[in-house]
Amino acid sequence: MVSENDGRMDIGTVRKSSFIGHPLEVLGDTYGVFELLMDTSKIKPILSGMLCSQEYWQQKSRLPVVLSTFPFSTLAREISSSCPSTPLYQIGNVERMVVGDSRHAMNLGDQLAFEIFSTVMRISDMDIFLLGASNLYISDRKGFQRDFTDVFWSSFISSLLIRNDRIRLLVLSRGGLRYVDDLLTGYIVARLRIEVSDQSLMTRLIYL
Repeated sequence: MVSENDGRMDIGTVRKSSFIGHPLEVLGDTYGVFELLMDTSKIKPILSGMLCSQEYWQQKSRLPVVLSTFPFSTLAREISSSCPSTPLYQIGNVERMVVGDSRHAMNLGDQLAFEIFSTVMRISDMDIFLLGASNLYISDRKGFQRDFTDVFWSSFISSLLIRNDRIRLLVLSRGGLRYVDDLLTGYIVARLRIEVSDQSLMTRLIYL
């Protein structure tokens, strides 16, 4: 069954970075992995509005963090420059690393989660925006390796969420591997669709 929850945020409000009607309000006290859906041409203004809403983050006592894979590095830097208080962590080309066994893939997932916690010096109450999630996959000497990729993602997500410390991982995918998109579907709690409608943003939460 699919249930939907709607909310609206004025486009002007996005640009003014006000917390009123913030798209994440519809999530309430729900935590875990969520997929962000939005028009490609609107990614920058929507994310900038969400991340720069200092009043919202202060009211919720939460910290937004941006993780960026290589194809999204330019966009992430532009967003970071407009929201300097939001930590930005750029992930190297993990897919270019040659992994020899599943233990190595698992360690990479654990390491990525640990580096996030150590970089921001925080382990709870975070909304982590992962830009270009489908670009994160693991290879062996023959190329893309499904089993290692499965292990990497399982390790990374479980390390982020294992303590149940009110953490959300919000993934945005464009391009990359379809296999990773399909893999992440198994972890996603709900999809958050943000659309422009009549000069406002309509936020729709679709539970899977």
